[in-house]
Amino acid sequence: MSIWGKILDNKLTRLAEKSVLHSAYRRSHDEVALERAMRGRDSISVDFLINSLSAWKTEKLYEAMAAHPRFRPSISIPPSLDEADTRALRQYLTAKGYKFRDMAAGDKINADIAFYQKPYAIFTERGGYAYWRNAETLTCYIDYAFHTTETKWGLNLPFLNEAWMVFYENQTCVDGAAKIMDNGARNSVVTGLPVQDELMAGAEGEADPWKPQPTVKKRVIYAPHHSIEDDGGLNFSTFMEMGEDMLKIAEQHADTMQFAFKPHPLLRPKLEKAWGRERTDEYYSKWAELPNCQMEEGKYNALFMKSDALIHDCSSFIVEYHYTRKPALYLVKEGRHGEALSDFGRQAYDLHYKARTADDVEKFLEEVVARGSDPMRTERERFYAEQLTPPGGRTACENIISAILGE
Repeated sequence: MSIWGKILDNKLTRLAEKSVLHSAYRRSHDEVALERAMRGRDSISVDFLINSLSAWKTEKLYEAMAAHPRFRPSISIPPSLDEADTRALRQYLTAKGYKFRDMAAGDKINADIAFYQKPYAIFTERGGYAYWRNAETLTCYIDYAFHTTETKWGLNLPFLNEAWMVFYENQTCVDGAAKIMDNGARNSVVTGLPVQDELMAGAEGEADPWKPQPTVKKRVIYAPHHSIEDDGGLNFSTFMEMGEDMLKIAEQHADTMQFAFKPHPLLRPKLEKAWGRERTDEYYSKWAELPNCQMEEGKYNALFMKSDALIHDCSSFIVEYHYTRKPALYLVKEGRHGEALSDFGRQAYDLHYKARTADDVEKFLEEVVARGSDPMRTERERFYAEQLTPPGGRTACENIISAILGE
């Protein structure tokens, strides 16, 4: 047999073994019995599996469960391909005083309930912590971003179809998922997302992350997406067209504005492939070193709340930045925007100013940011009041806890 024949044979063998394990999981995973047993306990163990700080959007829920008399939350860090991201996560958890464990590849979950950080196979089907290797655990999921898009590759995943509960921000998003998912989104619950609690709280008590300036300046965030290559996904990043222009614009407005460069974590490794490491390092270094600029790669709530405007092409920020009720500019890549947006995402997207060229960006900075001519302000306030608050007059964390307890 040739080397390629052996590779194919090994791959087919692994797929067959995985299929057998999945079938065994479905036979042995009795959700009704596990749910009844869990709700009958005075103490319920919950494990949060996280390996990325920037994508950890369930911290508020972890804290709420830690303060609840019936829950014992814990944090586990599965093996990661990005050691730098994992290192930053460990440092953050240590600084916050959170206890955590580093999982080995073969470690299994030891909890009544497990919250996974992302729904993709690389996070949910690897090693001993693969959800289908833990038949005695109820699996839950809270998305790391708002549901602004509706795609099969993002929603109709084995994990999301088989999870015990998947929590959503509103019924509009559940209705959209029901049209795509094999299970009709039957395991979805409208509670709001913990990130909504965090965003609604503003930046109270948080230090100002913006670099001190000699004079008061308008604060603008530039947040480019990572999808610079057509890999079959959404591919809506405008960075290759606008990245260099944005740096020049920041330099040109040094006297009146300061800029925070907030790239998606995956942009850098992709850019190194496209540009090479030297050019990529030079570009990132300029953002960090210019007197009126700074690099931001971690948590960003305070950065958002203490800013004046956002310029971006990230689908998750389409909704998140509306919690500031400040103006936002969306960098549009022709032919690549709108086709995958959900109804909810479309509403948020329509409340953005749009730019296709560097001149459009300049116009936004001069008219909307500098002069304060912001005709969309009233509509943004309405959208916030009607669409961005958890249901029932309670926090999302309260709603999620009640759903888990069957209340």
